Amino acid sequence: VFTIVLQHIRKRFQSSPTTASRDLQPLAAGIVRWKTNNTDQEVEKLLLLKEMCIGQRAMQMMIWTDVVSAPRNFVQQGYAKGLGTVRNEVDAFFSNPREYDGEGLKSIDVKTESVLMSITFQDSKSGWYCNINTNAMINDFHTSIMSAKQRNVRIFHLGGHAGNGISFLWNADKTADRATEFNDDSIALVLGTVAGKNGPMECAVLNACYTYKTGKLIRSRGMPHVICWHEDVGDEISMEFTEQFYRALLKDSTLSLRNYKLAFFAATGAMQKSKRTGPTVLMSNGATVLKAVRGKGGGIVKSMKNCVSFLSDDGDSEPVWL
Repeated sequence: VFTIVLQHIRKRFQSSPTTASRDLQPLAAGIVRWKTNNTDQEVEKLLLLKEMCIGQRAMQMMIWTDVVSAPRNFVQQGYAKGLGTVRNEVDAFFSNPREYDGEGLKSIDVKTESVLMSITFQDSKSGWYCNINTNAMINDFHTSIMSAKQRNVRIFHLGGHAGNGISFLWNADKTADRATEFNDDSIALVLGTVAGKNGPMECAVLNACYTYKTGKLIRSRGMPHVICWHEDVGDEISMEFTEQFYRALLKDSTLSLRNYKLAFFAATGAMQKSKRTGPTVLMSNGATVLKAVRGKGGGIVKSMKNCVSFLSDDGDSEPVWL
């Protein structure tokens, strides 16, 4: 199947390069739908196929690479050369390792989140592109940072496992059997080399549990905006936030104008008005209030579960419960 699709893409670009990108959009969308029924290794190949169907980037890859063996860093770095146009990029990293420090980890649905991001950016006409890194390892992060300035990467997105006292867990290898930790200070330090006054990066979206501390550290290294979760966050809520946030951002963004704070409140506002059950209650006047959560002694305490914050040069938001 991969060989047949690859041959089809090559044939289309050889016969009519100017119209091939437009004509291959339905094929790209079909790959997104198809890949949800496949294993992680097959997903990696399908993502490569999808990316080869989108934009002028495919013209650069047809000559040199076979989709079955193309490495992710080649796909990301090779695309950015010689396009002749400036655009904004997002580097998104997803990991779901099965084991950390000898103990099993609960499986989370980062695959669906990556699909939602892919579809959202594919549908956008606002000059953005999203690089999806499934089964992400620390080396993938370093490779991304090395070319972030060249590729005009504006957003760093993380999806996966983190915990109370545990930094974000990356895959130790592409099998995703084991996890490895890259401490919060190191992540903040590396991101600071390409953020704010040091580079094009403007926003970090830490879509994982217990990332508030990490977010504060990243802000201290010069990242203008950070989105992070205070404690545990459910799969469905984190995925819905991802979709709502990026749709809002792309709707109101241009190549030169980006309002991350507006997108954050558009996303959280839409989710709060969806009448979900959770730690907040929607009032008749449209406001939301926190449900009473009883502690062991019977007193009322604030649960920070499913609570997200926007940390920014423009001023930090109040915590928002979803």
